[in-house]
Amino acid sequence: MSKKTIILSATINEKISKLVFGEEVTFVDLGLVKPVGSMLQVTSKSFSRFTIKENHKELKSLAKNLMERYNPESEIITYKDFSTGGKHEEIYFGNTEGIDNLKGENITVIGTPHLNPIAYLLISVTLGYRMGLEESRMEYRPVERNGLRFYFTTYSNDTLLKEIQFYLVESQLLQAIGRARVNRFPAKVLILSNLPVVGAEYISFPQKELIDLMK
Repeated sequence: MSKKTIILSATINEKISKLVFGEEVTFVDLGLVKPVGSMLQVTSKSFSRFTIKENHKELKSLAKNLMERYNPESEIITYKDFSTGGKHEEIYFGNTEGIDNLKGENITVIGTPHLNPIAYLLISVTLGYRMGLEESRMEYRPVERNGLRFYFTTYSNDTLLKEIQFYLVESQLLQAIGRARVNRFPAKVLILSNLPVVGAEYISFPQKELIDLMK
């Protein structure tokens, strides 16, 4: 006996969900909700695991200075390996779903939570996608997504690999941001990531000022 199932999700991807559940899936986008709180984002640096390891001192100073300026004394959500020892250090990328401990609190989210590229390849193959060597190569390239144009290290524009990568990275980023519940509480979220988040107010700096902030 067939049954109707309703899935409510803030991070689900239409293309991938139809590959998993079939083309009979009806996808309804309810649109953006005007938040009670606010989101500020600096996209000047990726704050990926790799760049933090390579430029730890400079990026630590940048994050500290940006927090002092825009979101002082806020709780931090970042990678588990770079935990800051705060009172909510158990909340990190990959462990944010369903957690309500930070609702209404100011949060700073630091990072662009990429997965190992092998994970994107394995998921693509599981979904029936076959790719050549050229299609599986990642490059820093211009991207158009969610009505925004930006540069990002990703796959060529017409591959499922690109969709899977963005879905997984966006999901982790949005789940972390969502812990503040800005839709219902007057909280502030500062986002330090080069993946633009829809609905955020973007902050940019002249190169000289950015260098000064990294000292």
